Amino acid sequence: MPSPGITICSVAVIFATMAESFATSRTSLAMRVRAAAGSSGEPKMPTSPSKASEGYPACVAVGVSGKAGNLKGQKIAGGNPFEDPRSRDYPTPPQKEPYGSAMFRKAAAGLGYHPYPQPSSNLSQPYTNPEGLTLSTCMFCGYCERFGCEHFAKSSPQTVVLPVLLKDKRFTLRTNSQVLRVNLGPDKKQATGVTYVDAAGQEYEQPAKLVILGMFSFNNVRMLLLSGIGTPY
Repeated sequence: MPSPGITICSVAVIFATMAESFATSRTSLAMRVRAAAGSSGEPKMPTSPSKASEGYPACVAVGVSGKAGNLKGQKIAGGNPFEDPRSRDYPTPPQKEPYGSAMFRKAAAGLGYHPYPQPSSNLSQPYTNPEGLTLSTCMFCGYCERFGCEHFAKSSPQTVVLPVLLKDKRFTLRTNSQVLRVNLGPDKKQATGVTYVDAAGQEYEQPAKLVILGMFSFNNVRMLLLSGIGTPY
């Protein structure tokens, strides 16, 4: 049985640290995770959008294209005029505006509305993030809607998380594996790990001090139901 650490459940993939705690990693990514946690080790959640922007800039710094509409209380033309103040602009400018979008923007502005480019995790120009990972310019190929970006232009785990984690000797990536359920302690209130099956159909139990569901909304709910967590309604 592997040693406990942090288990991240993704779609058909298991990320598992093979050590006491992820927060002891020397990587800057884990150091920022540790800095965002309180004395109990639990993440300190922001209480308002503005505090989220001020306290969690690392989420944007990994690689997001966009235009700020409110920098430290000053309204900026071209961005979202209704957003709460943020401490810094996006790392790269918004994506190029297609012809259809330009027509829509002009029409909406002519009617008195406030159109603005939506932030995107696809990069509009080359960018090296704080982890030292260099992302390329998005080619608008469209395949990233279902697959990983082979051009390394999208800030997905394949591009901005895995390269950092794979440098940690205590981290293991288990592909071709499917989580069956989150295991609970005797009180049914504390997650103790997960049970998963590999490509050969062999079941394993991965103990963990912390289990993170990262399978998007529908699969997260499905996993909770399969694990007997919460009350269905």
